Amino acid sequence: MKIEILDLGINNLSSMVRSIENNSRDYDQICVVSELSEIKDAELIVLPGLGHYQAGMRALEESGLSKYVKDYCENGTRIVGICLGMQLLFECSEEAPGIQGLKILEGVVKFLPSTESVPNIGWDEVKIRQESVNFSSLEKGKDFYFDHSLCATEIPDEVVLTETPFGESHFISSVLNGNVLGFQFHPEKSGKIGQSLVGDILDWARSFD
Repeated sequence: MKIEILDLGINNLSSMVRSIENNSRDYDQICVVSELSEIKDAELIVLPGLGHYQAGMRALEESGLSKYVKDYCENGTRIVGICLGMQLLFECSEEAPGIQGLKILEGVVKFLPSTESVPNIGWDEVKIRQESVNFSSLEKGKDFYFDHSLCATEIPDEVVLTETPFGESHFISSVLNGNVLGFQFHPEKSGKIGQSLVGDILDWARSFD
């Protein structure tokens, strides 16, 4: 399987690459790309991210990778967004008024409630909302590592994969819509259970073959 990890210059890249390498198979081809000339017809595109929404979208637009991601997504290529990478899949974000996201998924990104401790940094549980045979690691009741101040909202119920308690409420912590996956938390920073999830993600991507 051809796996391309997008480098936006603001990504948490090294740990993501290492995590995928640790769960890959001998025949997998893993490539880090930062511009269109490096593209090699991926079967799985990984969009990791740490940083500001506007900086992420600017990097995608200036490199030409935004159109690449959208076009390949429409053609059935598997897309995975992690943290900011997940947020960029949606329509827009309160963090960057007037900046359009990739619009691959329906929904908007908003700040977490100021009545709680923000940013939300540390280990939190995820609760399954959409049953899936592909992600058994999410059903084990384990905590995953979060580091964020915003979350995706106004998402169709059928797209929500997991949610996470937050004070007296909750936020959407992962989504699944056909060939598109998004995780607000960091599987690559979540220890053994995170490694198990990365393995699930790669198996999910292979299941489209």
